[in-house]
Amino acid sequence: MLSPASLEALEHIDPGRCPEGEIGWQRCYRLALAHVQAGGALPAAPGDVVVQGEDLGVWIAGQTAAWDILRPAQQCLLESFGIAPESRPELHPVRRSKDELWERNMTAARQFHACEGHLRVPRQHREVRTGF
Repeated sequence: MLSPASLEALEHIDPGRCPEGEIGWQRCYRLALAHVQAGGALPAAPGDVVVQGEDLGVWIAGQTAAWDILRPAQQCLLESFGIAPESRPELHPVRRSKDELWERNMTAARQFHACEGHLRVPRQHREVRTGF
């Protein structure tokens, strides 16, 4: 646990930094931002864009649904690349079972292996699954 002084210093450096325990938010934000900066479009539905195992459509839907409880800095960061509460009202988080997640990831792994001949997937790799 960080001291109050350390937390204040971090907040000064990066106002969008999430409090401890919200590292998942920060990870999904960075993945979504990198996807958009690389020329990708925001997902139109859950399952459209999965990066490093994170379903960005589900994550965005969760952010828009819980907009009022996000910190102002988080809202600002999301708005900076087109996510706002009214921008994605049609998306609703979809809870997937562990079996569904396993099958989706196995499909992506099989597809990658068929193309590359190995499973040493680069960290930044995005697999666009077909037939899903």
